[in-house]
Amino acid sequence: MSAAAAEPPVAAGAAASSGGASGQKRARKDIEEVPTAPVPDVLALPLAPIMRIIRSKLPDGVMVGTETKKAFGKACSLFILYLTTIASDIAKENSRSTVTGADVLAALRDLEFDDLIPSVESSIAAFREGEKARSIEQAAKKAVKGPQQAAEDAAKDDAHMKEDDEEADLAADEDDEEQQEEDEDEKE
Repeated sequence: MSAAAAEPPVAAGAAASSGGASGQKRARKDIEEVPTAPVPDVLALPLAPIMRIIRSKLPDGVMVGTETKKAFGKACSLFILYLTTIASDIAKENSRSTVTGADVLAALRDLEFDDLIPSVESSIAAFREGEKARSIEQAAKKAVKGPQQAAEDAAKDDAHMKEDDEEADLAADEDDEEQQEEDEDEKE
């Protein structure tokens, strides 16, 4: 028996790179090959967006069969679940309970999907820029809103309170009139 045959089985892709682009892999602890169960329908991705992506890359006139659509859907769901598991493992190795974008990038490196990394990095950067712009916009709105808006809001609240008071007074007057009519009916 060779030394390679004596090693315990490790799940495909369960080995991870050593945190850099060195290409060397490290074995993950306590992970053995486990047969995969089918993806539950609850976790299955919708086929329409998957098919839009696939059709965008296929030449015109190429048809995709129903069985193929389901296979792509299953493959996409499994890829996301597997990538999530690896990213979660990386977060746990770093004593964190939150999976970050860096964990996803490290998981892609571990799975040797280096071609996807620049695209994902640019998506993360675009998301961060959008969040930064949104927070600056909200801060600017609050600064402009400041005392002037606070006074306007207070005036609006006062107006609403007056309307509510007037409505309550009208309702009370109607109740008083009804009560007087009932009292007069009882006297007769």
